[in-house]
Amino acid sequence: MWFYLLARIKSLMDAGAIARMEEQADIGAAGLECSPIVEGDEAIRYQWSNQVVALTTAAGENRNFVLHTLPRVEGGQSANYLKPSMFFSITAGCPNPELAAEFINFATNDLEANDILFAERGVPISSEVREYLADKVDPVTAQIFDFIAEVGEDASPVPPPDPAGWSDVNSNVLYPQYIDLVLFGQIAPEEGYDFFLSESNSILAQNASTDE
Repeated sequence: MWFYLLARIKSLMDAGAIARMEEQADIGAAGLECSPIVEGDEAIRYQWSNQVVALTTAAGENRNFVLHTLPRVEGGQSANYLKPSMFFSITAGCPNPELAAEFINFATNDLEANDILFAERGVPISSEVREYLADKVDPVTAQIFDFIAEVGEDASPVPPPDPAGWSDVNSNVLYPQYIDLVLFGQIAPEEGYDFFLSESNSILAQNASTDE
C-alpha cells in the first residue's frame, strides 16, 4: 500500500497538482489553515474527512471542496476504510462500569446530546442520530455524511491496532527514512521499500520478543 500511495503522491507533486514538500513543510506547525489547498496553491489533497470543515472554514466561501474516495487499480480492493475519530473505552478496573457505559450510550445515541455535539467530532456512528442531524447540519458537514455513507458501501476493514514498536518505526523509519526521502525526491518509491520493510520488521520483531 505505501509503495503505491507514495508513487501516486509523488506523481501528483511532479505534475503540480499537489504542493511539493518544500512548499508545505510548515503545515504541521502552522495548522490546516496554512495548507496549500486553502491558499489555492494545489488542486487536491489527501485529507481525513473530518478535517474538511476546518479546511473549508479557513478557505472561505469562495472555495468549494469536494470529497472523493481514494483511487484504486481496476478490480482492486478499496483503499478506503472507516475509522472512528474518537474512541470510548471502559477500563477493567473502572469503579463504576455501568455508569461509564451509560455515559457512552448517552453521548453516542441520545438525540439531545447530539444536538449539542452536532457531529463536531465526526459523523455519528448511530444511524438514528445521523438521520436526525442530516437536515440540521451545514452543507459541508452534510457532504461529509454522504461521503462516509458512500465509503461504507465498499470499505476495507479498518487496520488493526498498531503493534508494539510501531511508534519507533513511525518516528525513525517510516517518515524520515522512507516517506520524506521519497517525497523530497531523494529516492524512488521502490528504492526505499525493501529497506523500509527490513528495518520495520527488525524493530517489530525485537519488540515482539520483548513482550513474550
